[in-house]
Amino acid sequence: YKKVYALLDGFLEEFDHLNSLIKETTGVAPTTYRFPGGSTNSNASPELIQDIIKEMDARGYVFYDWHTSAEDSTAVPASEEHLYCSIMDNIKNREKQGYNRAMVLAHVSANNVNLPKVLPRLINDLKERGYLFDVVT
Repeated sequence: YKKVYALLDGFLEEFDHLNSLIKETTGVAPTTYRFPGGSTNSNASPELIQDIIKEMDARGYVFYDWHTSAEDSTAVPASEEHLYCSIMDNIKNREKQGYNRAMVLAHVSANNVNLPKVLPRLINDLKERGYLFDVVT
């Protein structure tokens, strides 16, 4: 985080590097981005975040932030029930605040063996609550 959030140029340099790798590997140029650590993290000042957003907007990129955590970034695998409840509780709390959409942060790791098992239940229950699933573009 120190390099990425030291200055605007540090973020842009890292972004351009990763953007090139993604395009080279997949053949698709990304049009979206996410702040490492999220847009409200302790590694970057709010002013720098706003400067990055302004610059990236000018370049035609859209940023997405997660609003709901699967709470799955743990050394010990989280149980299916823990994952389900973490996500649903976060979404229900957002609904109480008037929000009707959610971007869920989940991690791919060797320890995260239970999230794929709970996804069918989550997707079904969220669809029943009126949520739609789509590609972020």
